[in-house]
Amino acid sequence: MLLDIRQKAVMLNITPIRVDDQVEGAVLTLQEGRRITEMDNALRRELYQRGFIAKYSFDNLICKSRESQQTVSLARRIAAYPASVLITGESGTGKSVLAQCIHNESLRHKNAFVPLDCSAWMAETLDNLLFGNYSLRRSAPDSMAELAQDGTLYLEHVEALPMETQYKLLNLIRGRFFHNGATTPTLANVRVLASSDVNLIARVDQGQFRSDLYYALSVLSLELLPLRRRREDILGWVDRYL
Repeated sequence: MLLDIRQKAVMLNITPIRVDDQVEGAVLTLQEGRRITEMDNALRRELYQRGFIAKYSFDNLICKSRESQQTVSLARRIAAYPASVLITGESGTGKSVLAQCIHNESLRHKNAFVPLDCSAWMAETLDNLLFGNYSLRRSAPDSMAELAQDGTLYLEHVEALPMETQYKLLNLIRGRFFHNGATTPTLANVRVLASSDVNLIARVDQGQFRSDLYYALSVLSLELLPLRRRREDILGWVDRYL
């Protein structure tokens, strides 16, 4: 877990002490964030070369309307916390841009931002992309979840995840990574940002989306309004693109 202690990034690791299958205590270790950022430089260079970086910051956003200003103000506060975030809104409202802004404002901004459009892949392919294949495992990370370690995993159209993959994502949010084919989980430190343009509560009621995953994702939530409901922003975006 990445913490902000007196404006310094500190990595906290917790390992339970088990006696006869009972948790009797825990060992806590703290590492200075500066040392962590100096580690795995080769992996970080590879991530940058593969495009796993967030390009946008809050300074890139046009916020003339009161609605946009309130949303961005809330998003800036949300960025500082390690919890998952669910971003909702119609298609084209800029959910992926906001996710990149949140990552770049967070303590994880020097690590990978790994995006994945869940609606673009078949169920089996999507599961392997996210959690890899244990039988084909290499020494280097071979899944999106592993590549996002200590960084951010952004899932667009999260409603497209099959039920089995939803369970694995829930465990990832809880700090446990289940590699496909493996019998035991490994520790994970991945912040999950997700977005959807459908009513996820309705999907939960229909049995198409896990309720526990929905509540795990929506610990913090943001709703983006379409431009027709924040017209003061239109001319600013026109000028930006021109």
